Amino acid sequence: MGKENGYSAVKSWFMTPEQQADHNARLRTKVDGPQIKRWKRSMTQEQYLQAVESGQSAADIMLKHFNNDRQEFAKQLKEWGIKKMAETKTGLTKDEYLRRRAAGEGRTQIFNTLAPMSKRNFNSILSEWGIREGDAEQRALEMLVPNAAASAEPQGLIAINAAREQEAESEALNRIQERAAEKDVEILTLQNQLQKEIDNNDELEAENLRFATQLTDAQAEIAILQQQKAELIEQVDTAARAMEYETAENAKMKTALESASDKAAEAGRKLKKMDEEQQILLATLEQAAEQAAIQENDIITLCMPILSVAIANVERARIYDAVGALSSDVEAADIDRERVMQELFDLLQRVVNFVTADLAELHPGQSVAEFVHDFFGYYNSRHIDNVTAQQEAV
Repeated sequence: MGKENGYSAVKSWFMTPEQQADHNARLRTKVDGPQIKRWKRSMTQEQYLQAVESGQSAADIMLKHFNNDRQEFAKQLKEWGIKKMAETKTGLTKDEYLRRRAAGEGRTQIFNTLAPMSKRNFNSILSEWGIREGDAEQRALEMLVPNAAASAEPQGLIAINAAREQEAESEALNRIQERAAEKDVEILTLQNQLQKEIDNNDELEAENLRFATQLTDAQAEIAILQQQKAELIEQVDTAARAMEYETAENAKMKTALESASDKAAEAGRKLKKMDEEQQILLATLEQAAEQAAIQENDIITLCMPILSVAIANVERARIYDAVGALSSDVEAADIDRERVMQELFDLLQRVVNFVTADLAELHPGQSVAEFVHDFFGYYNSRHIDNVTAQQEAV
């Protein structure tokens, strides 16, 4: 591809609104990075039960399948109804639990002997039985044992174990609360970082939109420049065609001028030839005048008027008639001199009229009097020369 104005040719792309939106989305993806999708629960109830039966702990299941989120894990178990299922699978009733407690077993010992379940589920079962709190469990034990005195020692052990378990639960709760506070701080820090990222992304998106707007404006300007370029090209083509037409016309005019020049040269040659002939006639006239001056006493001068005659053929016929009449009159036995002279002058007049009409056709729109004088002067001179030659021959 050629270059325009010293730069590489500009390439343009035009996009539909849908293509523009898709392009902006891809641009935002490149600037913002991949979109982080929110975690979604994917473990099914059957998969959970299989994991429990295989011996996996609740902590492992929560870490692997619930993003280590206790709330999400508990919410999912609640939706599945795992609490009721856990109670049925433990094989432990409230009475059995109370008897084992009365026998001196602690809650943790009993929990460890049951089917795998979370500590929370176990506490939920105790809450449903109404014996999660230590005093509530103590009252249930008192109602279960008829002889309070006989059961004083177990009841004392139960109280001690309950107190220990309550203390352990309090410590565990404190640790959970401390960890929750740490998590809250971490969450707040992450939220602040996320807000900063969002602000940065907003700025980048605004900048990208500004670039997209500038790109659209540049594309529109390029389209205008291309339109102007097309118009200029059309104007140049029109000017080129006009120049070609002018060149052709100039060639025609040059040819016409050359032809006119040739015609002018031909006319000049004709004028030169006519001028030469005129000079010859003038020389002849001068010679005739000289001879007339020499032979003035031997020459008869006749004066005939030059009339305006239009048709030479008519005058030619009249000349023939006059010549015939003159011949018949001259050949007659009885010659009438007056009639002969009259016929002669009539014949000469007709000759003058014929020559005048003939020269008028050769020189239309001009006075032919001078041409008539030259004509008769020329033939008069020839007649004198012939007569002189005849006389010299005798």
